[in-house]
Amino acid sequence: MKKLLLFILFLIPWYLGLSILPINTAYYYSLKTPFFISTPIVLTSWGIIYILNSYISSSIIKEYNFKYSKEYLRSLLFNYIVNLSFLYFFFSLKSLFLSFTCSVIIFISTLIMYYEIQELKPNLKYYLCFYLGINLITITYLLILLFSNL
Repeated sequence: MKKLLLFILFLIPWYLGLSILPINTAYYYSLKTPFFISTPIVLTSWGIIYILNSYISSSIIKEYNFKYSKEYLRSLLFNYIVNLSFLYFFFSLKSLFLSFTCSVIIFISTLIMYYEIQELKPNLKYYLCFYLGINLITITYLLILLFSNL
C-alpha cells in the first residue's frame, strides 16, 4: 500500500504539469509533420514514460529513502523541469528551435538519471532505455520538424 501511494505521489506531478500548461493542438496540426509519426503513438509513449519514471522513483525511495537518493532526486527534478519547459517552448512560444534544444537537454538529463539509477539500483536502469529511445526519436522528429517548417 505504501509503495502504491509513493508511486501515485510521483505520478501526479507529471500529469499535473500537462494540465497546467496550455496545449495548443492547433499549432501542432498546422506544422508540416512527417508521415511516420502519429499523435496517438506520441501521447501513449510519453504516458508510458511518466508511469515508468514514477515506478523507478517510488522503488528507489522505498529502498533507499530520501536521504540516500538525493543525487537521483536532483536529476529527476531537473528532468521534470526541462520536460515542462519543452511543453512551454513548443506549445506556448511555438519555438521549434527551443523545443529541439530542450529535447537534447532532456536526453542528457535522462543519461544522468540512468547513471544515478545504475549507482543505486542497477536492475531499474533498463526501464530508462525506453525513455532514452523515445528521446532519440523525439530529437530526430524535432530536427525534421525544424527544417521542414523553416
